[in-house]
Order: sequence, then C-alpha cells, then structure tokens
Amino acid sequence: MLDDVVEGQRVNVRLAPDLESPVLAQLHTGDPVKGVVAPQNNKWLEMELPASARLYVAKEYIEVAGAPELYHEKQRRGQEVGELLNAAYLVSQAEMRKSYNDIDMKRIESAFEPIVARYPDFPAPVAKAKEALKQLQELYVQKKVTHLETKQLDGINVTRTQRKELETQVKSQQERLAVLESQVDQALTQAQAAAAQPLVKAEAPKAEPKPVVKAEPVKPKAEAVAAEKPKVEKIAAEVKADKVVAKVEKAKPADKSKAPVAAASPWTVAEEQLYQAWANGHEPATLEAFYMEESLNAVELAGTIEPYREQLRSRPGDFIIYDGYRPLGYLYSTQVDLASLIGKRVKVRLAPRQNHHFAFPAFFVLSAEPA
Repeated sequence: MLDDVVEGQRVNVRLAPDLESPVLAQLHTGDPVKGVVAPQNNKWLEMELPASARLYVAKEYIEVAGAPELYHEKQRRGQEVGELLNAAYLVSQAEMRKSYNDIDMKRIESAFEPIVARYPDFPAPVAKAKEALKQLQELYVQKKVTHLETKQLDGINVTRTQRKELETQVKSQQERLAVLESQVDQALTQAQAAAAQPLVKAEAPKAEPKPVVKAEPVKPKAEAVAAEKPKVEKIAAEVKADKVVAKVEKAKPADKSKAPVAAASPWTVAEEQLYQAWANGHEPATLEAFYMEESLNAVELAGTIEPYREQLRSRPGDFIIYDGYRPLGYLYSTQVDLASLIGKRVKVRLAPRQNHHFAFPAFFVLSAEPA
C-alpha cells in the first residue's frame, strides 16, 4: 500500500488482526484505503469495511421496512397517533363529568374511532383506544340506567300523590252520594206513606186522597244521585284498579320461595320503623294496610339474584339483582326467602327503600316468582 492506495492483488480484509480470522472482503490494485495502525497488533491496519464486503443475517430475524423516508414517516405517524389518543382521553373525561342528559357520546366515539380506522400499523395504541371506548360505553349505559331508575322513582312518587288525591275525591263523592241517597229514600218513604193514607181514611168525607204527585219533589234528588254516580264510579275505578291487582296477587297460591324471616333481623327492625312512621298519618293504621299501599306503589324487575357479601355497617341489602352482568339494585325482605332464590332468574315486585348513597337503588321484596 502506497499513499493510502493498494498496490497488490487480492489483499484479504479480515475480521480481526489475525491470520486465522475470517476473511470479509478483498482489495485490489488501486483501491483507496483509510485506516490506522491496529492497537492489538501494529502489523495490521484497522480500517472501515469496504463496499465490496458482504455480510449476512438470517431471514426470520428481519423485515423489509422500505426506504429511509418510510422510517421517518412511521415515526411521524407514531407521534401523531399518540397525540390523538391523549386528545381522545381528554374529550372522554370532560364528557363523563357531565350529567347523563348532557353527555355527547357521539363526540367520544368520533375521538377514538379514527385511531382504530387509520392506524392499524400501530397495534398498541389501537388496542388502548378500543378498550377505552368499550369502558366508556359501559359507563354511559350505567349512567343511563341510573338516570332512568331515578326518573322511574320520581314517577312513582308522583303517582302516589295523584292516587291519594283520587282517594280523597272518591271519599268525598261517596259521602255526597250517601247523603243524596238518604234523602231520596226518605222522600220515597214519605211518598209511599202518603199514597197509602187514602186507603186507610177512605170514609172521611173531607179527606181527599193525597195524590202520588207528592213524590215529584223526589225526582230532582234522584236525578242528582244519577248525575253524581258516574263521576264517583269513574274515580273509584281508577283507584280500585290497582287494588284489584293487589288482591289477585294476594289470592295466589303461596310461593314456595316465601318463608318467615327471623324477627331479630335488622331488616325487621327497619320495616317496623317505616311502618310506625307511616301509621302516624293513616287510618286504619294496620300492617296489612301498610303493605297494601306498598304493593300499589310497587315496581317490577326481572333478573338473577345473587348474595351481597360485603359486610358494611349501612349496606342497603343482603342481595343484588342482576340483569346479565349489570346490577339493577340491592334487595332485602322480611316476607320472601331470598336465599332460596340465589342463582335463579325471577320476577320480583319491589317497594323502593333508602340506599344510603350506595351505587344502585335499594328495594324491599314484596313477592317473587320465576321469570
């Protein structure tokens, strides 16, 4: 080699400064060479790998990615999908802080769906987007269920108030009807007596028979009764409709699932307190009347009953009713043996109870039957 140019032919370029080291390439006369004396052996020159050298890698360990600009494009897309995912998280958090009626679920979906659709070459961010969207959709459904249950309970309270107003109207109309019927009966009795009087005193020359026309004053009262009856019957029908249903259910054969619950149960104490509070403003104030009104205001749910095993001081029930994997509410009862229904799908008639700020509504089970 002279002036960094090879003068010989087929000069071996080896992997290490050793004659036993593998040959990587060969140099020929006129090939330029730049290097430094090898520190391991000063008889060898350390140089960069020549262009004629050929190295090999097993095919299963490599993948063709393309030109260098493709690598830079992939880096840019990776940064872009990361930014989109973070933005989608922020949008979803902002929406989920709102009340159910104000949540824009389409906005959340439009934030995550482009990540899934446009970036299939980035499986990790796509998987995160899919999982986040699934969890948000489940949370949205839970918010919807809670909203509907709250709305339903509000409707029950409104119905209860309306029913009490109807009962008051029925009672007033019935009293008025009773007075009118009493007046009619009295007038008819007087008319009948007056009509019979000429037969008894027919020999008296000056006593003229009292005509039956005397009964005419009764007619307006009878008409008043007839006019009031349809109103009373209409109002009474609206109130009795629910009572008929309650009586029919009461007349059904005893459900095998029903069994007396121990008197020492905390739920017995809770129900007794509710009954005593109710009894202060009702007449007759019997326990049967209390549960009759609870039945009139009851709601119905269908699902599978499972035990609620958390030993919390203020828990709202001993059981939970599920619709699939979705909890519908906490349950307890002093009338139905819920333990015998564990794992079974049933239809239950429920009276709302205080849930002590737990996640789902609480109910007292009035009756249960297979769903």
